[in-house]
Amino acid sequence: MREKIILPLTKSAWPGGRVGSLYLQDWYQGLLKAVELVRESAGPAFVLILSAVQTPPEPSEVDVYLTALNELGVDVNDFMVIREEVETIGQLEYANRLAQARGARLIVISTWTHYPRVRWLCRGRQFEHHCVWGIPRPREAVTDIVLWLVFPILDSIPGGRDWFLRKVHVHRKSGKF
Repeated sequence: MREKIILPLTKSAWPGGRVGSLYLQDWYQGLLKAVELVRESAGPAFVLILSAVQTPPEPSEVDVYLTALNELGVDVNDFMVIREEVETIGQLEYANRLAQARGARLIVISTWTHYPRVRWLCRGRQFEHHCVWGIPRPREAVTDIVLWLVFPILDSIPGGRDWFLRKVHVHRKSGKF
């Protein structure tokens, strides 16, 4: 049976700007789904936490996810941490390369506001894709919804995706998410 790599696409998990309980947050629901899929897997599987997002003075995005995994009692052997990539495109590409190198099956989990863009980015690939419901950070929800519409247009313009990625990397390197 092929190994499964379960990738909950990270969302900024810091409490600032969020509303509602932790359990109802979109990022937390994605993590819960990932843990559920690992525990239900008949064969080898692990959760891949993949992010290089850091917005001082907050802990890194990875560290917030690791704290949640620890609180959920997830065994360290059931997850892998890679502190790379700051945007969905890079995370999907990195995870895809890792899955190919390991001969594994990639399972992607996205939040409902992220789902349409992730579907667009995964088109033509053999990824399994799950959507979770939860309360998004309002500002990020607006960005995700705008990108539902904008991203197919960007991809239709020569160099559009590269332009977008350069802008995102500059923005994230300045400490903004």
